[in-house]
Amino acid sequence: MMLDLCRRGEISKETFLTVKEDMLRLLAELYFGYVLRKMPCSYDLSGYKSSIPVFFSNGAVWRMMVRIGFGKIFGRRG
Repeated sequence: MMLDLCRRGEISKETFLTVKEDMLRLLAELYFGYVLRKMPCSYDLSGYKSSIPVFFSNGAVWRMMVRIGFGKIFGRRG
């Protein structure tokens, strides 16, 4: 797991935080498109509520979804 790599010093804290931010963006994109907008997909998001709080608060995911939504509306990355 990524956290274990950070704890063992195999990746830096900066790398951990960068990957964590990228994961947040991906999760928010998936949730925005496939759960909220009900777009068909092959991803299984059924365990979302139990696995996301390991690294992220629900507020963080919602804030990222708002950024992504505004980015889509105004044609830029959130």
